[in-house]
Amino acid sequence: LAVAVLVLRALPAQIKGTKWLTPAQQDEMAALLVADDAHRQAGSWREALTHPQVILLAIQYFCISLGGQAISFWLPQILMGSGMSASTSGLFSALPWVLSAILTPLWASHASRTNERYWHAILPCVASGVCMVAGALMLAQPIVAVVLLSLGVGLSSMAVAAYWAIPRVHIYGA
Repeated sequence: LAVAVLVLRALPAQIKGTKWLTPAQQDEMAALLVADDAHRQAGSWREALTHPQVILLAIQYFCISLGGQAISFWLPQILMGSGMSASTSGLFSALPWVLSAILTPLWASHASRTNERYWHAILPCVASGVCMVAGALMLAQPIVAVVLLSLGVGLSSMAVAAYWAIPRVHIYGA
């Protein structure tokens, strides 16, 4: 919360007040914002929330995040059920998130470099689903299951990194 307050105080309210952009960059950013504003459409909250693209994007994000939420909730129980102690299962439960922390910035960087978002969101989603299903089928072998489920969570996090650039292309005025 303190960091949020500091950031709000440190950032200028207008592009013209930025110290880290040259005057040419400030003009370019101002022009981009004006062009973006030209696409905005007035409407109500009801129209926005019932728009087919908004609903589709919400369903997509729900599906992307569902696997990670399920793993957060069930992986410790699965591991303890396989005979691991509480402390060991806690350590193994952190593996998906460590993998996510490593893979997500790399994938987001690649998506930015190639300026491609759709396949950077779709491919990890499909691969994540395959890993999650395979991990669920391999519960009798806990180490294999943890590796597959961890990879599934890592892939899901990679999809999220690319996903958040997609709604902006389809929805204006947000």
